[in-house]
Amino acid sequence: MKKIIFVLSILSLSLTGIAQSAIDAQKGLMSIPGYSGNAAVIVKRDTVKIQKDEHAKEFKLVHHGNTISLANPEDSSQVYNILDISPAQLAEALKDNAGKTTVDKLLDIAGKMRDGKLVIKKEGTLNTTDTTVEEGAQPAIAVTETQSNNWLIPAICGLAALIIGFVIGKSMSGKKELIAPVIDPIPAALPDTPAPASESVQKLKADNKELKEKNKLITEKTQALISGDELYYNQVFNKIILPLQEAIDSGNEAAIVKQLNLAAAHFSSITRTKIRKKLKYDDANIQLVTGNPSFTNEFTAIDGNTPIDKIPSNVRTLIQILKKNGVTELDDTIIQGYKLKHI
Repeated sequence: MKKIIFVLSILSLSLTGIAQSAIDAQKGLMSIPGYSGNAAVIVKRDTVKIQKDEHAKEFKLVHHGNTISLANPEDSSQVYNILDISPAQLAEALKDNAGKTTVDKLLDIAGKMRDGKLVIKKEGTLNTTDTTVEEGAQPAIAVTETQSNNWLIPAICGLAALIIGFVIGKSMSGKKELIAPVIDPIPAALPDTPAPASESVQKLKADNKELKEKNKLITEKTQALISGDELYYNQVFNKIILPLQEAIDSGNEAAIVKQLNLAAAHFSSITRTKIRKKLKYDDANIQLVTGNPSFTNEFTAIDGNTPIDKIPSNVRTLIQILKKNGVTELDDTIIQGYKLKHI
C-alpha cells in the first residue's frame, strides 16, 4: 500500500513538472507568453531561416567554436520583425539561457534541436501539433487551444490526487476495523459539546492574517502600476507635451511637426500596450520616454545614406512630409520599426 501511494505521488509531481516546462527539446518546441501564431527558426550549416506565416528569410551565420551568431549583427532587427516579437519579450523568454545577445541565445537553442529546427508557439501550446511549415509547403490545419489536450495533464494530476486520498482513507479505515473494540458500560446521553472557543479564535486569526497578506499584495501591485503610470506620463508631459506647446506658441513649424509626430508615435505605443495589442517596438518607445534608450538599439536606423529601396513606402511618405517642414530627425523614437536619424 505504501508503494502504491509513493508511486502515485511521484507520478503527480512529475506530470506537474512537465506541464510547467517552457522548452520541449525532444519536439523542438518553445512557448512564449502572449505570443501570437507559430514561427520557426531553422539552422543549417552556414545559414538560418527565420519564418512566420508567409514571411521567411535566410541569414548568413558565423561559427565561433561551439556557438553561432549572425554574420551581420544588424540583421537582428529583421529577425524580430519576421518573428513579430519585441526584443524585451524574447529576452524575457530566454533570460535563463547563456549567450552574448538575445538572438545568439535563440540561434544556439535552435541549433541544438533535432534537425536544427525550433518552433515558437504561444505559452501553453507545447504539446500541440507543429503547424509551422517551411516556405512552399502545404500548411497543416492548426489545432486551437480548445481542441488541444492541454486539459489532459491537469486532469491526470487531479485524478492521481483523488486516488491517493481514496487509498489513504481506505487504509486508515481498514486499520480501525482490525482493533478489537473495548466494551464499556453505555453512558448516559450527553449533549453535543461545542468546539473550544480557543480553536475558533485561532482559526479566525489565521483567516484574518491570510486576508491581510492578500490585501497587502494587491495594494503593492496597484501602487506599482500607479507609480509606473505617474513616471511615464510626467516624462511625456515634459518631453513631448510642453515642447509642442512651446513650438505652437512660438510659431516654429518644424518643431510643431516634429512634436506632433512624436506625440502620435508614443500615444500609439502606450495605447496598444494598455489594451494588450502591443507591437514589437512599443516597449522600446515606452522605455525611451522613461529614460532608458538602450531598448531602441536593436532597431535599424534610416538616414540620408539609406538606399531608397531599403525604405518602406509608408516610411518614405513620412520622411517626405518631415523634410518639407524642415524636420531632420525624430530622435530615437521608433516609427514603424525604424529610427529616423539625420534624414
